[in-house]
Formats: sequence, C-alpha cells, structure tokens
Amino acid sequence: KTPVTTSPISEPITASMEGPPPSEIPADLDSSALASSVPHKHRSRTHHFDAHRFEKISNIIKQFKLSCGKAQSQFQGMQVQNSRFTAYIDQFTVNTYIMVIVSNPSVHTAATLWNIQNARNDFERFIPRV
Repeated sequence: KTPVTTSPISEPITASMEGPPPSEIPADLDSSALASSVPHKHRSRTHHFDAHRFEKISNIIKQFKLSCGKAQSQFQGMQVQNSRFTAYIDQFTVNTYIMVIVSNPSVHTAATLWNIQNARNDFERFIPRV
C-alpha cells in the first residue's frame, strides 16, 4: 500500500487483545516487565540479529523528518504495510510523533488508529500549550 495521512476516527472500535506474538518481544526486554502489563498466552525470547535495530530506525525517522523540513512539507502521518507488518507514524502531540509497528494481521488498522487517538487525548491533557 502507499503511504497515507491519517485522521481521527469518529466512532469507537473494539479489538480483542491477546498480547504480542513472540516475534514482537525484543530479546533484551526484561520478561518481568511484560508479566504485569501485557496480557499473553505464551511468550518466548526471540534472538534478533541486529542489536542496533532501534537506533537505525530512529536515524531513518530523523532523516525523513529533516527531508520533510527541507521540502517545506507539512507531514502529519503515514501508514506503511507489507505482508509482515504495518507501521504507523502519526503526529502525537503538538511537538511529538508516535510510531507503532504491528505484526499481528488480526489487529485492524482502525483499532490501532483509534487507540493512538485515545492516547493522544490523554497525553495532551498533561502537556502545557505554549
């Protein structure tokens, strides 16, 4: 699919959550942190070959942001999807963006966007407007 801008969803959508598949759990994440916060049926550690994967993603996003600035574009958000995952980048607050990567194909796009919108509303209450 091609990148698209996102907009808030007007009607509530519910989604069933069974927790992330084992492939989504970083090998360097303490499993005790997951036990209390994420519902799950089964989890195991997955070895990731690239220890610098988060830093690389961060640098790619920063370069994309700089490119948008040089082009004087008003980037709001996008969605990228292939057979292995769906990635969302969206404006989260006045001065932050959020990136969500979903590898579970049963999680619907609308449910993810609805959850981002709900979290955005909660965070904006705590961030002072300048």
